[in-house]
Amino acid sequence: QLLALKDFTNQTLDVLENDTSFPDRAEDEVLTIVGLGPLQQPSIKTPLGNAAIAADGKSIIYTPDPGVVSTVNGLDTFAYTIGDGRGGFDTAEVTVEIIDAVPSDIGGMAYMDVNNNGIRDKDGTGKYIEIGLAGIEVTLSGMNIRGAAVNQTVKTDVTGAFVFKNILPSASGHTYSLMSQGAQFAIDGIDKIMDESGDAQYNPGRAHNDYFDGVELGVWGTQNAKNNYMFGERGLAGKFISVAQYLSSTRKGLVLATNNMHGDQEDFWFSVLQGWDGLKSADVHLSADLATATLKVVNAAGQTQTRTLTYRDYYVAGDRTTGDYIIYFNGSAQDLGFGPLAATGVPAEGEVPAGQYEDGVDEVFASGQWA
Repeated sequence: QLLALKDFTNQTLDVLENDTSFPDRAEDEVLTIVGLGPLQQPSIKTPLGNAAIAADGKSIIYTPDPGVVSTVNGLDTFAYTIGDGRGGFDTAEVTVEIIDAVPSDIGGMAYMDVNNNGIRDKDGTGKYIEIGLAGIEVTLSGMNIRGAAVNQTVKTDVTGAFVFKNILPSASGHTYSLMSQGAQFAIDGIDKIMDESGDAQYNPGRAHNDYFDGVELGVWGTQNAKNNYMFGERGLAGKFISVAQYLSSTRKGLVLATNNMHGDQEDFWFSVLQGWDGLKSADVHLSADLATATLKVVNAAGQTQTRTLTYRDYYVAGDRTTGDYIIYFNGSAQDLGFGPLAATGVPAEGEVPAGQYEDGVDEVFASGQWA
């Protein structure tokens, strides 16, 4: 019994694999397919598709009818005749199971691997104690079994997780790769495949710096690829190290990596600590003197809240010549004047008063928050 894929044209059926010239010597005879069906034709309409002898006579080119799958329509069967080139012939029947290629999900996490062990560590209750990195772009590329190029990009969510859904098996001779843009201002850590064992339907591939390659998905799909790829960052680069003390999963707050000269472009990444349940995305813009920060947050329902906060609400580290900053907002969403993020009814966009501007500028310089 041979396999063919639903809605996939010109598939090769190697019917000679189990045929032999025995008892004659194989070197004296060359087996070829000489006919299909009872009339031994070069091509035929089968009960569930179409079949034709390949040009070299070594295989059958098969195309199932559109939409046909064996779980609904049954198996396809037809006769073929082989010859040995010396006047000998034999007829056999081939059975074809038409399957629908099973898609798989491929995913993993981007996170701050502070102990650089390649594992996102948990506490005794099963909660992660190493923070996730949200907004990191990850790209999946390759070719699927239908010959279509795959090039998809997603961003990690507020937990640091990413997933590519319903990915078809990889084409024969091709594999998938996953590449992370990396976390700006962070020191590279260990990128790891959590389960490298694989099976007949899944080759997890190889890990490299910021990318994985050689990923193969079988026609029956796998559930083992969904959470298997971990992009780890060791910590923050030197000029941002003063913010590192706030990167704790037990602390209330929100951390964003940004460039203050990027205009309307999105921030590089952010990390959600305690007190920001319901947050989906965040974006920040600092004033030129760093005394105020306009923070826009979006919840899972797509509702937006914007507040302008003072220097008392955050800590900044970075480089004013390049505009590169990491900002730690100290407190929960409620502490900073935002309405409930998880609720469907949130306050309209507005601003929290920035306070006394002149005092703010002076205190930023005095406290060493100017980078």
